[in-house]
Amino acid sequence: SVIQYFYLTKNSFVSFLKRPDLKQEFITQFQKHYNEEISDDMRIDGDMKAQLHQEVEDLRERLWDISDRRREEAEDERKAVMDEQWLEDRIWFICNFFISLMQVEMDRFEDSLNLLKDYYAHIEGKPFREKKDERSEE
Repeated sequence: SVIQYFYLTKNSFVSFLKRPDLKQEFITQFQKHYNEEISDDMRIDGDMKAQLHQEVEDLRERLWDISDRRREEAEDERKAVMDEQWLEDRIWFICNFFISLMQVEMDRFEDSLNLLKDYYAHIEGKPFREKKDERSEE
């Protein structure tokens, strides 16, 4: 169960990180605009160069914004996975189960010991003693 949980969590996080984004679409649009709408002789013009540099700068800023937003989303997802407390809950459950199991074993041991005491007391001819069951009073 724990291994399966970690496996599913890891796969879910990896698929979250690999989800598609719009970066390639923005690059393709810019490339299409540059190749189809700007003629070779306009590319030589200083004002056109300045405009193209500004468009490249705008594209770079847009791509960085997308990357920064995805990084923040990935960090938030990682934090959510880490804060989920699934493992801690399972450890608590297992510890409680183990404590209960140990108590049952101690009760069984005590009952077996009392049975043996009663058996040997009977063999020796001693009278039985009435014992209070402490477990039923709790």
